[in-house]
This record gives sequence, C-alpha cells and structure tokens, in this order.
Amino acid sequence: MIYNLYILLYIILMIVSFLFFFFFLFLLYLIVKICFVIYRKFIRKPYDLLKRYGEKSYVIVTGATDGIGKEFCNQFAKLGFNLILVSRNIEKLKKVSEEFKVKYSIDAKYIEFDFTKKTTMNDYISSFERNEDINNIDLSVLINNIGISQRELYSKYTLQQVADSINVNVVANSYLTHIFLNRFLKRNKQCAIISMSSYSGTMPLMLSSMYCSTKIFDDFLIRSIAAENKGKKIDFLSVRPLYVDTPSRAGHKKEFSPISSEQCVMGVMQDLGYDTVTNGHWRHCLQAVIFDLAPVQVKNFFRYMGSRNKFKED
Repeated sequence: MIYNLYILLYIILMIVSFLFFFFFLFLLYLIVKICFVIYRKFIRKPYDLLKRYGEKSYVIVTGATDGIGKEFCNQFAKLGFNLILVSRNIEKLKKVSEEFKVKYSIDAKYIEFDFTKKTTMNDYISSFERNEDINNIDLSVLINNIGISQRELYSKYTLQQVADSINVNVVANSYLTHIFLNRFLKRNKQCAIISMSSYSGTMPLMLSSMYCSTKIFDDFLIRSIAAENKGKKIDFLSVRPLYVDTPSRAGHKKEFSPISSEQCVMGVMQDLGYDTVTNGHWRHCLQAVIFDLAPVQVKNFFRYMGSRNKFKED
C-alpha cells in the first residue's frame, strides 16, 4: 500500500515538473518575442530611407488616394521622395497629387488604373511597363497597397466579388511585382518592394475566406521572391497589420485596439531594410505575439459570436 502511494506521488511529481518545465518554456518564448519587438521598435535605429534609396527618386504607390496608401505617399514625400500615385479615381488623383506637390515641393505624377476592370497583361504592360512617363525616371520603391476586403459568408459572395478579390489582391500584386522587380534588378542603387498583406492572411478565418486566401498569397509571394534575390540590392517587406482604421474598413465592425494609417505606415518604415516580415506598429507586433498563441478555432468562435446574424438561414 505504501509502495503504491510512493508510485502515485512520484507520478504526480513528474507531471508537476513537466508542467512547470513547459510553463517555463512558454514564459521564455513570450519574453524573447516581446524583447525582440522592443528592440525592433524602440532601440534599433531606422534607416535613412532617402539616403538608402536615392535622393529625388520616385516611389510608386497603388491605392494612393485614401487610407494607408495616401499615408505612405505622405511619409515618403515628407522625406523628400517624388511620387507616382496609382488609383482609379482621376479627380482624387489630381487633387491628392497637387496637394503633395504644394505641401512638400516634390514631383507627383499619377496613373489612372482600375484594378477591377483592367486585368489583362496588356493592360499592365501599357500602363506600367511601357509607360514613357515613368520609364524615364529614377524609380526606387514599389508599394503594393491596393486591396479588397469583404466580411461575408463565401456562399453569399457574388462571382463578381470573387473575381474582384483575385484581380485586386492577387493579379495586381503579381504583375506589378514582376514588372518592377525586373526594373529594380537593373538599377545600381538599393530599391524596395513593400507588399501589404494582413495578419488575417496567416489563418483561415470565417467571413474572410477570399481575403485570407489572397493575402496569404501576397505574403508568400514577396517572401519567396526575397529568398530568390537574397544579397541583391532590393529590400522586400511583407506587411501583416491587424486592424487599421481606414475608409475602406468603414463598413466593417471595428476590432480590438485599431490604429491609424499614420501609425501603421510609420511602423512599416521602421522595419524597412531590416526585415522581410512585419506587423508594422509596435502594438500590432505585440498583439500578434499574443494572438499567435490562440488556435484558429478560438478566433473563429469570436468571429461567429460577433456576426451571428450572418449565419441565420434566409
């Protein structure tokens, strides 16, 4: 009887020891991750981007007239870069480009391009690859910012919404990255390609099937290309922000602790030249560390609870 009791105590002691050991590893993991975020965001000195990519060089930004795209234009123009704004609304393009010209005394060109309607290779070749207005300038940075997000059951999508998601989130990113990658490989100075993915692209979330699927494509594409071109004079950065309060998200339910477009962009520019993946702002970096610990089933549960009306039968 006493012998059996000793065995039982030994087993309990072993289980407790293992639990403490795994808790220690878990705690160590969190500490290392958080320390890395603190180093990147509060200790590491960002690059002088104008010096790195070239004075008077141009930055081309898609979705440039609103939200994150416009803020990228604002921050790069503030540093002294010239701009090429790409969007579908010609009136907004004229207004915003003129705004940056006056505010920062830089050159701001624009390209009218509707990524939902212009989807063929010839559309991209004529507007970007063979565009004389941008072929004769020193282009140093591409920012693939354009994107479409829907919050709906996949069965309720229209086929047009499916096509738009693919054309904007996948086709545009793929074609533009290919066109300007080959141009940057011939440039003698450092260049950069930034791809706006999403933290949602790291998991299969209900009500965001097309967005998650296309954004993981954007993430994997830029990271794969970065591996292929390691050691060359091109910085690649896949950006996985969490919720950013932008005009394109006006119809969405606001999620936990949203940040502004300015906070998002400033966080991205801190990591440009150092990393190939970032969540952008330090708050999003810390949130990603915590959220990564929860299984996708938990995240989908909260999605379901927050949008139960969408699951009701018609």
